[in-house]
Amino acid sequence: AALVLDRLIGKVLLVALCIISLGDIALLRSDHEAAAARFYAALVLYRRIGAVHGEANCIFSLGDIALQRSDHAAAAARFDETLVLYRRIGAVHGEANCISSLGAIALRRSDHAAAAARFDAALVLYRRIGDVHGEANCIRSLGDIARQRSDHAAAAARFDAALTLYQKFGYQLSIAEAMIRLGQAQCSAGEVQRRRANIQAGFAVYFQVAAIQDRALPGWQALHRALVCEDAVDAARHSAEARQAWTSIGRLDLVKDWLDILP
Repeated sequence: AALVLDRLIGKVLLVALCIISLGDIALLRSDHEAAAARFYAALVLYRRIGAVHGEANCIFSLGDIALQRSDHAAAAARFDETLVLYRRIGAVHGEANCISSLGAIALRRSDHAAAAARFDAALVLYRRIGDVHGEANCIRSLGDIARQRSDHAAAAARFDAALTLYQKFGYQLSIAEAMIRLGQAQCSAGEVQRRRANIQAGFAVYFQVAAIQDRALPGWQALHRALVCEDAVDAARHSAEARQAWTSIGRLDLVKDWLDILP
């Protein structure tokens, strides 16, 4: 509705903002084609009026799409391009987002040293500008590195620290994912009950706040069944269901982050 009104009065900047917001919604629903079309349309408008920050935001979002599709080369190219733009205009938050996203690419390539360096650098920037969510995301990602290295104690400590920050400011989806991650890291025999409790609580939060239009939701439901299932054969079947559900919509990032590192 706002888009129609803004077009009528010729407000190009507001039109672009509406279009990119619609793209954000499509991306949250894992509708990559619709999201990309919106971001490209907004990009054209931002470039027409010389709005560098808006241009950078669009390119960054196109990088996010590539990252979700596990097209790491394309994603890295987008984030590198955007990083130059953000630094040119002194947008520290955007700079931190780019560095963190480049860390995510390194992590998915199992380049732990490069990933840690990126997350540490982004963490400094997030703390400088007081972005607690960004700070917590970096800490959680450092936990992911520890978990990939089978250092479950260090991973649990990182996930617990991130969870505390998420809870302080009420980031519900992030709370859910951190609780599930914490449960996965609690692998010792004495932590069986805590592991199950954290995984169940995390999914309870996730399903309460997740968008029902998100095409990734069936994969999350299958992952939930896999993680709480006590029978190894059934757990493997549910994991395969999650893999198929996410692969069918191009969410290869979720396959990599949640299935390829299952114990």
